[in-house]
Amino acid sequence: NADDPDVLDMKGKTKNITINYGFNEGVDFLGSGESIFYDSSGKPAGISFRVDVGGSSLPVVIEGAFGKNHVYASMAALALSISALSWWCVMNIETIPCLYYYLGNS
Repeated sequence: NADDPDVLDMKGKTKNITINYGFNEGVDFLGSGESIFYDSSGKPAGISFRVDVGGSSLPVVIEGAFGKNHVYASMAALALSISALSWWCVMNIETIPCLYYYLGNS
């Protein structure tokens, strides 16, 4: 969580690959537009926000949850998932065409 200065400071203290996320420019996974959305009767129904990464923007909707803690947890999960998939693709480059077709592309 790059929005926490203590956590961000740890990035410079490791030789490991790091991935960061937050609402401030310069992060790997940039969150924005956090808001509460409402159901048809006007009652709060959940939160929505966007995550920008690698030139793409992903809308995220979490029904039945409120609070920035859920946004941060979702961004952490997305950062880990997308980074792990990217690593897997690099390590298994010969399987990419199979994965492409498996996902329904032609």
